[in-house]
Amino acid sequence: MSVPEVGGVDARYTLKRNISDESLAYGFTLSVWGSGAILLDFAGAVKAEYAVAFGFGTIISFGLLTAFVFNSLLEHYEIQARQTRVVASMIHVLGAVLNVAVSYLLTVYLWGKVFPEAVFFVVGLHVMATYNLMLLVEILLSERLYRFFRGTEPQSPNTSQPADHTEPG
Repeated sequence: MSVPEVGGVDARYTLKRNISDESLAYGFTLSVWGSGAILLDFAGAVKAEYAVAFGFGTIISFGLLTAFVFNSLLEHYEIQARQTRVVASMIHVLGAVLNVAVSYLLTVYLWGKVFPEAVFFVVGLHVMATYNLMLLVEILLSERLYRFFRGTEPQSPNTSQPADHTEPG
C-alpha cells in the first residue's frame, strides 16, 4: 500500500519510525496506568502513601532486574544499536494486557489480607518485572510465528532507503 508524501514528508516512513520509537513506552504506560486504575478502584481514594509504595515497588523491581542483567549496578555500559524485531512484537498483548490482568489477580488476592500500601508495593514490583519479562516472551513468540508463517528466520530489513526516499530532517 502506497502512502503519498505530505508536504515533502514520507508519511509511511515517519509513522513507522514513530510507532517503533513509541512501542516500548506505550506498552509500559498501559501496564502502569491499567494496574494503577485497578489499585485505585480497590482503594477508593488516592493517598500519597499508596503512590510512594507503588513507586518503591517499581524502583526496586527495576533495580533488581538491572543488577541481574548487567551483573552490577556499578559498571559502565554501552548502548548498542537497536536490534531488529518482528513487527508483531510491538503490540504488547502479553506485556500490557496480561500484565494488567496479573495486577488485578494480585489485588483481588491481597486486598484486605495485608495493608493497602503492601498491595501497591507488590503490584508495583510485579508491573516492572512482568512487563520486561513479557517483552522477551513477545519477541520469542513473534519470531516463532514468523518462522511458522514464512518458513524462514526473520531477516533484518534492507537498511538502505529506496532511491526515491530521503530521510526527513
